[in-house]
Amino acid sequence: MAKRIVFRERMDYNIHGIIPSQPGLPSSLHGLILCFVLILGTVHGQSTGESSNYEKGSQHILGIIEYVSGFDTQQDITVYSFRIGYGSFLFKNVSLSTFFDVSATDGFYFVKTDEKEEYQEAESFGLGTSFLLRWYAIRIGKTRIFLDASAGILYSFKSFPPKGTKLNFTTRPGIGIATKLHQNLNLIAGLNRFHLSNGQGYKHPHNPAFDGLGIHVGFVLRSN
Repeated sequence: MAKRIVFRERMDYNIHGIIPSQPGLPSSLHGLILCFVLILGTVHGQSTGESSNYEKGSQHILGIIEYVSGFDTQQDITVYSFRIGYGSFLFKNVSLSTFFDVSATDGFYFVKTDEKEEYQEAESFGLGTSFLLRWYAIRIGKTRIFLDASAGILYSFKSFPPKGTKLNFTTRPGIGIATKLHQNLNLIAGLNRFHLSNGQGYKHPHNPAFDGLGIHVGFVLRSN
């Protein structure tokens, strides 16, 4: 009778617990096996529903609004940018895009000379172009985490920063997330490390570089 009761209990666990009970296996190992099965099921479900938006050859339109705050304590400068771009996927999950950039700067820059110390305005307006290489590295449900590498040129109608030049180079390495809103539309947000200089070298007297933390939001719309 005792053997029949034990056998019945094991059969109930097989039906309700999904994982067969084996003599000598601790309950914690059963839990690990169950978690592993659930993870495999989740990954399989995501892979079978993979969107073609990230496949090689997929093309898209991007729009980005960016705010950059300077690091330097002797500066109180912010940069506002609107970027519109077009790109395509070179490989699965890796895209290359080109942008037309419109930027405006605001604030002041601290300048020290032999005679006096003063603040100079850093208000300007500029136009430029840039490229963006983006890798959508991690997928979590409808959200993707991406890594950015971006570089370009920017022409300002006033020297920026003061004592600098009108034509400068820009870089924007960063990280962000993309969330699916519609079949062909993603909302993006991220952070970048913004750098602007004229390329004459570190601490060059005519190369007062500007560095800051950038925050951006925008959209990616598939166009094909």
